[in-house]
Amino acid sequence: MIPFDHYQARIDAVRAQHPDLPYPEVMLLRLVTHLARGIQEHVDALMHSHGLNSTAWSVLMSIYSADDATDNPSRVSQAVCLSRPHMTRLTDELVAGGWVERVPSAVDRRSIDIRMTAQGIERVRAIFPQIWRLYGELVPPAGGGDVAALAAQLRKWTRHMEQLPGADAARCNEVHK
Repeated sequence: MIPFDHYQARIDAVRAQHPDLPYPEVMLLRLVTHLARGIQEHVDALMHSHGLNSTAWSVLMSIYSADDATDNPSRVSQAVCLSRPHMTRLTDELVAGGWVERVPSAVDRRSIDIRMTAQGIERVRAIFPQIWRLYGELVPPAGGGDVAALAAQLRKWTRHMEQLPGADAARCNEVHK
């Protein structure tokens, strides 16, 4: 991971040429992007030992958290913003790894759902202590109020972005065409 100082120096260089640059907003967005990439790198490193990556983990969590640990592939791919081909490839890998199985849909017999296998559920549950420990390591030590306040601010920001025209839905819908 490139240290954040690199990005700050680049932003400062642009700011020197363009003093009207909205510096606080640019810095905040770059920080959030940098954090997201760093989190993904750490989760990928942990999941690698389980034959997964952060995307596969997100898919598994989407299925695991659904009723009966079963969900529709289209709904899962939209939830984690994956294209249909990528979702199919990832599902093939998860099936081959024994994490999930394809089953006929209880709602529409023409479609297929993805269900966690008993082995997949056991394996996910075995990973929980490791991933939760990682999450604890990734969040800097602070009083519970600081983390809760930051989470509340980020939820507000998320709701704001979701209200912007063409934001989240357009990006994920483009993936699904």
